Amino acid sequence: MTTPTGSEGRLSPALRTEALEQLLTERGLIDPKAMNELITTYETNVGPLNGAKVVARAWTGCRRAGTRIPPTVPGW
Repeated sequence: MTTPTGSEGRLSPALRTEALEQLLTERGLIDPKAMNELITTYETNVGPLNGAKVVARAWTGCRRAGTRIPPTVPGW
């Protein structure tokens, strides 16, 4: 059975993150607006999605150019 505390009695990472952010905000250690800006920047410009787009673009470019893709890559 899945619960907010997870299988080992600990809170899920999302709930732990939310609780930590709330605690830091309540104590005046972080500014929620600044935190939201950092998160947005990471999600849109820095995060793994951006990296995945770069890799996908590179592989697509190889295929269009007729470059042989190594057979060790599954699905290619």
